[in-house]
Amino acid sequence: MNVHEKQYPEFRWLVLAFGALAYFASQLTYLSVAPVLQPISRSLGITPGAATILLMSSFLAAGSVTWIAVGGYLSDRFGVFVALILGMVCLAVPSSLTPWLAGNPAAVFWLRVVEGFSIGLMFPTIPVIANTLFPLKQRGLSSGLSCSSLSLGCSAGVVLGPRVLLAVGGQWKVMSAVLSLFSWATLAFGVVLYLMYNRRLPIHSELAQKPARGPIRHKPHFWPLTILGIATTFLTVWALQGIYSLAPTFLAVDKPLGAGYGAVMAGQLALGATLLAGVLGPVLNGFLLDKVFHGRVRWNLCVGFALMCVCVYLLQFPFITGNPALLEANLILGGFGPMFAFPTMTYLSACFYPPRVVGKMGGLWSGIGNCGGVLCVYCAGLMIRTHNSYGPTFTLQALIAALGFTLTFILVKYHKRVYLARSSPHAGGPAPAPAIHHNKKCALGSSILGAGCPTSRL
Repeated sequence: MNVHEKQYPEFRWLVLAFGALAYFASQLTYLSVAPVLQPISRSLGITPGAATILLMSSFLAAGSVTWIAVGGYLSDRFGVFVALILGMVCLAVPSSLTPWLAGNPAAVFWLRVVEGFSIGLMFPTIPVIANTLFPLKQRGLSSGLSCSSLSLGCSAGVVLGPRVLLAVGGQWKVMSAVLSLFSWATLAFGVVLYLMYNRRLPIHSELAQKPARGPIRHKPHFWPLTILGIATTFLTVWALQGIYSLAPTFLAVDKPLGAGYGAVMAGQLALGATLLAGVLGPVLNGFLLDKVFHGRVRWNLCVGFALMCVCVYLLQFPFITGNPALLEANLILGGFGPMFAFPTMTYLSACFYPPRVVGKMGGLWSGIGNCGGVLCVYCAGLMIRTHNSYGPTFTLQALIAALGFTLTFILVKYHKRVYLARSSPHAGGPAPAPAIHHNKKCALGSSILGAGCPTSRL
């Protein structure tokens, strides 16, 4: 370990592990109901489209509001342990109380809203952990591992949901309570880490010392890159819902509305996207960012959006959905799309902002971006109910991904031209820009950020 890296605490891997378990639990809770929406809708006396809005949109909407309002601030001001622990409380308590409180659609709605608060509190910690606890050359890996845990949670949700439902005799409320046991175990682990390491987090050291610093010039909310990053993240989250939320439900629902595979088989088919691509994709993406492209994100984003566009669009054709082998291959390729695009956007927000605002700004990117997921699921519910088909929904998903692909070029061009001049060469990487060209950009970056010029280049 070189001298520069000694400032990063050795317990950072334990913090990352707690975060990964928390992200896993959130996706387990969120997607465990996706393959079993049909029996849930029957028990509540509503249509599958209404159940999609009730159980999926409410969760994402509550998370987005919390994400934007307080999630990033909590991480910046009180540290990642506080944000993660509060998020786990919001996740574990309502899930375990579902058998007693979920007696009607209104009660289910409010339980899912409280559960949704969890992602608004916990997800802003992803860029904070990468920015404040890991050196630059490990931030791609850190973001990748965090997103891999999200995918593992998706896999566990779509597989365990139907299986636990069968094990408890078709009682979906009991299913929710059983799955909450993992959340309680993760919460206990986090409390232990909080007692051991919370006061040693870098954010607390900075607050205790209160170093004399001038304000960051030009509110970061209005920087052009902030606006472009939020817009791209919005489209990314909208597009990824096609694979991780809509596809499992479509595969499980009876024909002619869905593919007719049933809840259990749909969960197994979805494993290709959520487990194989979902786990390997973010790690591969982090390796490419750290070791191959040295922070240049263009190819990662382009490949991600292209895969989401093509593979989601193909789900409306019977020659794909009627052939399990082709369907699995399509889902695997489609699963790599969001696992390239979303971790890359997280990486950008983690590397661009100074530590004292990275949680707030990263939360703004992902919080507003998550509204794309809310709008996606809400529009899908309306379109499915109106057209009695998933075809128009998948077409819209493909158009959103194509728009994200186009916006990537604007983001990359602007980011490279203005903000990401390289201040030091990476080993084996291309040479830095000439001094007269480099200093002008770096001076702009330093005056805006109140920090050293970022070292990535697109």
